[in-house]
Amino acid sequence: MHLSSFSEDQDITWIEVEAPEQASESVGFAAFGLSAALLRGVAEAGFVEPTPIQAQAIPALLEGRDLMGQALTGSGKTAAFALPAMHRIAELPGLQLLILVPTRELAAQVSSEVFKLGQHAGIRTAAFTGGQSYSRQEKILRQGINVLVATPGRLIDLMENGHFDQVNPAIIVVDEADEMLDMGFLEDVKVIFEKFPGPRQTMLFSATLPKQVLSLAQKITSNPVELTSSFADSTNNDIEQSFFVIDEHERVNAAIRLIDSDNVSKAIIFCRTKEETDALNILLGARGYNVNCLHGDMEQAQRSRVMAAFRRSEIDILVATDVAARGLDVEDVSHVFNFHLPFDSRGYVHRIGRTGRAGKAGKAITLVTPRELRQLEAIKRMVGAELQLGKIPSREEVNAQRLQKIYADLFASDLDGKLYQQVLESAKGQDQDHLVLFTKLLSKFLQQGRDEGPENIGLRGERLESALNPQSARKTAGQGQRRAPRSRMRRRRERDAAKPERQEMGQAKKTPPYAFDENRKRLLRRFIEKLYAVILSDFG
Repeated sequence: MHLSSFSEDQDITWIEVEAPEQASESVGFAAFGLSAALLRGVAEAGFVEPTPIQAQAIPALLEGRDLMGQALTGSGKTAAFALPAMHRIAELPGLQLLILVPTRELAAQVSSEVFKLGQHAGIRTAAFTGGQSYSRQEKILRQGINVLVATPGRLIDLMENGHFDQVNPAIIVVDEADEMLDMGFLEDVKVIFEKFPGPRQTMLFSATLPKQVLSLAQKITSNPVELTSSFADSTNNDIEQSFFVIDEHERVNAAIRLIDSDNVSKAIIFCRTKEETDALNILLGARGYNVNCLHGDMEQAQRSRVMAAFRRSEIDILVATDVAARGLDVEDVSHVFNFHLPFDSRGYVHRIGRTGRAGKAGKAITLVTPRELRQLEAIKRMVGAELQLGKIPSREEVNAQRLQKIYADLFASDLDGKLYQQVLESAKGQDQDHLVLFTKLLSKFLQQGRDEGPENIGLRGERLESALNPQSARKTAGQGQRRAPRSRMRRRRERDAAKPERQEMGQAKKTPPYAFDENRKRLLRRFIEKLYAVILSDFG
């Protein structure tokens, strides 16, 4: 741990959180002096040793200090603020802990974890978000709660109706503050803090610390302890990061090839737009994958069903936009795919934080075109991450992997004696060797794969080297033999001779099999609208 002082508008104590492998040995949660009821909840939740942020945050928060913490989802920050907060409000009546979060899904997750940790301490918890019944939320307030997890919009609606006139929480937490900024909620957060003037203990957590978040923290906190961890520590410990250079039209085939070859058990594929999310979900489903999608245009009930199915592993692949997937905490996500690059480094950090959680290994795979390499380099510099260049395997290599897996499964399986006798009877009188028949059977099976891409996908050889090192490629090209200057008449003759060839190439050029241009988006919308019209006419 490193301590230093910093002073601008106020005094802040900075605490740099060390990576887990460098942290000092912990003696467990009991050493914090938490109540027996909370420790029981901790044990039932399966927590044994505090994470680095928990080890640093809990003692300071138990002392009543304000806190500004830089931490990713999955680092244990919910328990880091919830345990000391519930310990401090255990004897206080009414609503004493308010937790502000940016999304409905995150509200449900945080509320669930707080309930599990505090259930034996008699802590009553609720989550208020948009899309839920006002009357039900008003009834819960009348019955009385101690902890409220809420999105800013719904909380302000209830405040304007006078439901919080007699409330002044002892502790307020702002979670995922940078996401609040991206979603335009910072002004709402300021309004909420004006409603509850204090005195109070304030905590703010954010994966990144842009200027607007730092400014908010300085306004709502008083002499806070700040916990920071470097991006390199956050992104490299348990996540293997790689990138693959492809042409634009190869994105779908590249993703499918990597899913089939990389032992993907549960994955999230991040897209930039809702239209792209819908289209990729439909295409992967048509190829036979167990997939569903999540984006902002879906009704809350539908989003909740999709997330519940994904958590129960009823869905293997979730295609999602950044907004819809913010703050998601799902166990055992083996892979995160960046189908397109995120818009900035903060988006990258949030995306890949969905895997490699709780000490488990995970993989983050990013697909980029040569034009996007500069943007990827900027993200790598900002995040401080090491991304390894990967090569997409050929179809033959993937089939070889599948064949090895088939053999491994066969050797580990029990023999069905009845079926074996049927096979022997069917093979009588055949003039082909059983091994030949078995090979033909395997060939048919491998041909039925979901991979419809070409043998090789992605840039290779000189094209890849040129894309990765454009300056070197230009320099090498400049060292070649200079052509003799051509006369104006000669250049005109060459140009006229090339016209038929260019016209023929233009006619033969095919539309890429997968390109989300505006025309395709429009056609997709029309198709969906017509489909809905047919359904309504048949069943309405």
